Amino acid sequence: MAGRDDAMVRASPLLEMVGDWGGFLSHDVVQEYVRLLWFHERTGRSNLSP
Repeated sequence: MAGRDDAMVRASPLLEMVGDWGGFLSHDVVQEYVRLLWFHERTGRSNLSP
């Protein structure tokens, strides 16, 4: 949240992927993506797992 590394996260790779996180998070969410995330959250596997 502070835009710098701490014990839980290295911020620089995330900031390189998305510079404006506030803007990124304020966009409308595609419901199909939400459905996929919920599905894979329940299985315990990420969306990219074989």
